[in-house]
Amino acid sequence: MSFHNHKLNYTDKVLAAAEVMLADDPDFEGRIDRADPDPAKHFHDWITGEEDHIGDPACGFWHMERSYWEARNDPDVLLVHYADLKKDLTGEMRRIADFLEIEVAENLWPELVQAAGFDSMKEKTDELLPTAGDLWEGGGNTFLHKGTNGRWRETVNSEDLQAYERKVKQEFSPELAQWIEFGRLE
Repeated sequence: MSFHNHKLNYTDKVLAAAEVMLADDPDFEGRIDRADPDPAKHFHDWITGEEDHIGDPACGFWHMERSYWEARNDPDVLLVHYADLKKDLTGEMRRIADFLEIEVAENLWPELVQAAGFDSMKEKTDELLPTAGDLWEGGGNTFLHKGTNGRWRETVNSEDLQAYERKVKQEFSPELAQWIEFGRLE
């Protein structure tokens, strides 16, 4: 749903720049278009391959997710899942700080966690994302749209969901599929 929202709201400037970049790179074919306004149609097009990689499989969702997963144990890689942030923002922020070897005074944690919450960030989109209007109509308020998971369940039809599940089994290990859907804390 987030990908649909982003593609639906790209500015004309972003679409024009993408067209120039794609035309200049022989690995790509086609173009990046604004998403179909119907999120179910967008999902259908994506799962059937029409929206996956613009001619270069290395740019597609499946390849990119596998590459991150394969690198997950590298010493300079930390996978962070949005569902985990929603479930335990404090714990995940502490995990990120530990990974980055950033020491945070204990008395600062409540303020930092509050500021990193979706509602707080949404209130300060102009400050946090001052150039987002160059990318999306509606700027930062479009980028930080709803902040919820699972909205697709109300949108995707059962045939497309089954096609997705088949594709997941084909493309991902069971462990990666589990992480993609639920994060590490599920």
